[in-house]
Amino acid sequence: MYGEQVAERAFIDEKRRLVRDSEGAEVVSETTVIMRLDAVCPAESRVTVNGRITYAIVSARQDGAGLPTPDHLEVACQ
Repeated sequence: MYGEQVAERAFIDEKRRLVRDSEGAEVVSETTVIMRLDAVCPAESRVTVNGRITYAIVSARQDGAGLPTPDHLEVACQ
């Protein structure tokens, strides 16, 4: 069961890469979604990218803690 659908503006990187899921297993990610830092997208979230449904493998906050960096949430999807 999923929560209410939320639309987010995001940068999409459709490049295959190897990531580790929340349990440490190696998984192939087909798409990386980069969105605003305070967005919420935990592992196993259903994500629609360019009309294609995929699922979040793992998400990571990239926060410069006040430094002038491009802070964002990075979500690796199947």
